[in-house]
Amino acid sequence: MKGFREDERGSATLEMAVLMPMILILMILLIYLALYLYDRSVLYGDAYLAAFIASEQPGEDNETLYAEADACFSALQEGQLMALSKVPYELTVDADGVEISYSGEVAVPVMEGSTVFREWESYVLSDSAYAARHRPVTFIRRCRILERMLSQEEETGAGGEQ
Repeated sequence: MKGFREDERGSATLEMAVLMPMILILMILLIYLALYLYDRSVLYGDAYLAAFIASEQPGEDNETLYAEADACFSALQEGQLMALSKVPYELTVDADGVEISYSGEVAVPVMEGSTVFREWESYVLSDSAYAARHRPVTFIRRCRILERMLSQEEETGAGGEQ
C-alpha cells in the first residue's frame, strides 16, 4: 500500500481492537444513564402527583387517603418506567400531609462482575415526594384566632400608651 511504511500496516486495526470495546462500554453506560434519569424524573413526578391528589381530598380520614394515594401512584407508574418494572414504595399519611418514599436500582447488565467498572454496576434510585394537606376549616379557624389575638394586642397596646 502506498503511503504506509512496512511497520505501520496493522496499527489501525490494532488501535480499533483496543478502542472499540471501550467505546461500546461507554455507549452502554450512557444509554443506561439516560434510562435511569428518565425513570427518576417519572417516579418523582408520579409520587408528587399522587401525594398531591390524595392531600387535596377534604375531610377524608387517613386510611381513605392512604388507599387513594396507593391506587393513584400504582396507576400512574404503570407502563411508564423503562429500566425498572416495579418500584417498592412506602406511604405515610398523617394530619399534616402525604409522603411517598420510593427506592429502586437500575442494573447495567454489561458491568456485572466487572472489577474495573464496579461502581457503575447499577444506579441507585431513591427519593420522596411530600404534599401538605389543606384543611380550609382549620385554616379559617386559625385565621380568626390570629385576628382575635391581633385585635387584643392592639387594644392593650393602645390602652397602655394613654
